[in-house]
This record gives sequence, structure tokens and C-alpha cells, in this order.
Amino acid sequence: MKPVIAFSIVAIVATVAAVIAIWLWWARTLGQPAFNMPMPVVAGDTADLATLDGMRHAGADLSKPTEISHYLYFPTKDLADQAAVDLRSQGYKVTVDTPAMVRPNEAWLAQATQTVVPSIDYLHKTRVELTALAAKLGGTYDGWEAAVKK
Repeated sequence: MKPVIAFSIVAIVATVAAVIAIWLWWARTLGQPAFNMPMPVVAGDTADLATLDGMRHAGADLSKPTEISHYLYFPTKDLADQAAVDLRSQGYKVTVDTPAMVRPNEAWLAQATQTVVPSIDYLHKTRVELTALAAKLGGTYDGWEAAVKK
């Protein structure tokens, strides 16, 4: 009778391990942190997921590289130019110009464009990095946009 009990315990442990592994994979695939370890949630992640979902529903093929534009605003042209140098060193194409609508402390726009496969991991990482860069230079990161590529 002992071998049957040992086999049952092994089967239960294996089943529990498989369920945990599937749950961790599922949580990571949806871009949600499992046990708050893989990536912390930032305010924009929910909006990013919703935008990706909207792109998908509009017919976008999210497995194809897409041009994504990020918007960073600064109080002076010099600060926007400093951000542009940093962004170009990271592989972005950058234009610095006055924005269509000027808000307090946002007189200059650094628009950083990159062609990548859109994913929540890319958007999360980019949001964290560009928010930090903008804050370091006294500016703000105002999100991204992408065309629907079928």
C-alpha cells in the first residue's frame, strides 16, 4: 500500500507544480506581475494594454514591427535637445519642435520614434525609461501612439 500512497503524493505535487507554472506563464503573458516580481505595474500599463487591445480590434497585426512615437515635453529647447541626444543614442529618431498646444512648462516637444514589434513589455520598459529621462530634465512623458499596421 505504501507505493500507491507515494505515487499519489508525487502526482499531487506534480499537478500543483504544473498549475503554478501555467499561472505564472499566463500572468506574464498578459503583462501582469506574478507575485509582483517580473515587472512592477505603473500607471500607464493599463492604458497601454487597452491601446494594444484597441489596435488589435482595429485589425493591427501586433506581430509586425510598427512605428511608435513617444512624446516628451520640456520647458526649454535646450532641455528638449539634451533629451534628443540621449534618445538618439538609444536608437530613436527624434524631432524637437514646439508642440501644437503649449501648456505651462511644456513649451518644447521631443518626439521620439522607433520601429518595433509592439508589446506590453516594450511599452512598460519604455514608459519607465522615458518618464525617468523626462523627469531628470524637468519635463514630462506624455505617452505614445502608433498607426494600425495590418
